[in-house]
Amino acid sequence: MLQVAHRNQNRGKGQKAPDYETARLCGACHFSIDNGKDLSKLERRELMHRAIVQTHSILIQSGTLALV
Repeated sequence: MLQVAHRNQNRGKGQKAPDYETARLCGACHFSIDNGKDLSKLERRELMHRAIVQTHSILIQSGTLALV
């Protein structure tokens, strides 16, 4: 099952990023990026950015997200 993961860079506890700064991730990847102790902060940030770009690509290809 996929989850919506918000980019949490420059956010305080309880604050969520806007919807366009989200990625669809499995639960394990979501946990790893948000709380993973095996990854550095930079690695988690890079993975999240990549996941957001991939999510946007999927949504654009499906016609769900349009470029204007």
